[in-house]
Amino acid sequence: EAASTVFNYGGPLKMVGLNTTHQVVITKEFVQRVLSLGTPSAKFAAELLDFFSTTYGEQLGTYGGPLHDPCAIFAVTHPHLFDLREKRVDIELHGEFTRGMTAVDERPIVQSKKEKPNALVAYQPKSAEIFQLIYEALATAPSA
Repeated sequence: EAASTVFNYGGPLKMVGLNTTHQVVITKEFVQRVLSLGTPSAKFAAELLDFFSTTYGEQLGTYGGPLHDPCAIFAVTHPHLFDLREKRVDIELHGEFTRGMTAVDERPIVQSKKEKPNALVAYQPKSAEIFQLIYEALATAPSA
């Protein structure tokens, strides 16, 4: 219900769905690159990234975790890192198996005023640039 209220409040909104964040996946190489910075902040970040990637990877049988929160932040601070498209987004409130799921109307033609776009939905993340920005932030972080 809360998510439905947010998507229908009438103001500007950006959404970065799991289909997008799952394209920005931590690699062992990135963790090692961060660790090689040698600072306390980088070491801490590398340990967090590695823990998350290992734990998340146990569910999928492979190393790596998607960067959900950073993608959401970058959609606001660096929108050029995504293909943002106007879409109608609704939250399923009544389905027996789909209650709470996000439904994005991908049809090219808006069917009615009720179905007009209510969010900019992020697609096609520029993963390499996202990882580079994270790396640069850690490389320039002040020492504790």
